[in-house]
Amino acid sequence: MKNKLLYTILFSLLLAFLFLPMIQEHYSIFKVNPLKGHTKPIDFPELTYESYSEGKFQGKLEQYISENFGFRETVIRIYNQYVWTFYNKTYVSFLVPGKDKWLYYFGAVKDYYGTEQHSMYRSTKAAKEYYDKNIDMMCELRKILKKYDIEFLSFMAPSKVRVYPEYLPDWKRDSSTINPIEYYSKAFTEVGFPNIEMTSWFQIMKDTLGYPVFPQMDNHWQFTAVYAYDSLFRFMDSLKDFGIPKIKYGTPEPIEVKFQDDEASLNLLFPVKNKIPDYKLNVEVISDSTSRKPKVLFVGDSFIWGLTKFLPWKELMDDVEIWFYNED
Repeated sequence: MKNKLLYTILFSLLLAFLFLPMIQEHYSIFKVNPLKGHTKPIDFPELTYESYSEGKFQGKLEQYISENFGFRETVIRIYNQYVWTFYNKTYVSFLVPGKDKWLYYFGAVKDYYGTEQHSMYRSTKAAKEYYDKNIDMMCELRKILKKYDIEFLSFMAPSKVRVYPEYLPDWKRDSSTINPIEYYSKAFTEVGFPNIEMTSWFQIMKDTLGYPVFPQMDNHWQFTAVYAYDSLFRFMDSLKDFGIPKIKYGTPEPIEVKFQDDEASLNLLFPVKNKIPDYKLNVEVISDSTSRKPKVLFVGDSFIWGLTKFLPWKELMDDVEIWFYNED
């Protein structure tokens, strides 16, 4: 009798295990957080004689099931956690695990080791020609804008791989290529184009600030964006006396963050343990009778969001537009 009861319980559990994903797929009885990242919804394929006889329906159905089965998000997170914990690997194509659980962008690591150029240009000569063309266009655009009393400058965000190279994975280096950070910075200076190159500044800050200038598990600046943009605004004032209000900030304070930004893209089951703490920086804008809010257009990549996230930028500037681009 006891064995029959045990068999009944085990059989019931087996049926529940088999049918629960199907029930979850159709009714979503359990709340599951969606995976981070862009996904394109897949519609259930239309069954016709032609699609079935040509095998198109079967292929689309298999793809639909693989993208929509119940608890898919949980299964993926469990597997991602397994390969991350035991092998320090990830299947996120744009992220590379470094040493001691540091995370970097794949393209940035390739750039540091001199191999990124090969995926973008035919040769070093072609890369140099492209860089020189950009510099010439920017100089010409600055001349045109000057006629309308508009200033134009370059603000180069810092590179995490160059500020914290000690945690990079060990890859083979190609010294025959051109590094765009170094090339643009030198060329801008030589032609007199106003620019700020933040990587060298952050390398100095790293050794003197006493706080991490980049998060361990994210590739963007966080509270240190305040220092960078403060430097940018002072530089803008030196070029055209905008009278931008001053920024006052205190000492960084540690804050608790469950998942850092790029860490969340790994879609792990648990946050990475023993991360370097995140920090926040209280910012105050100081204005007086001489202060004015300039009209500004920012054209930049994802580092530009540090402006809107960590500074009261509407108190500093007027009529601001942000044009976001991601060349990748």
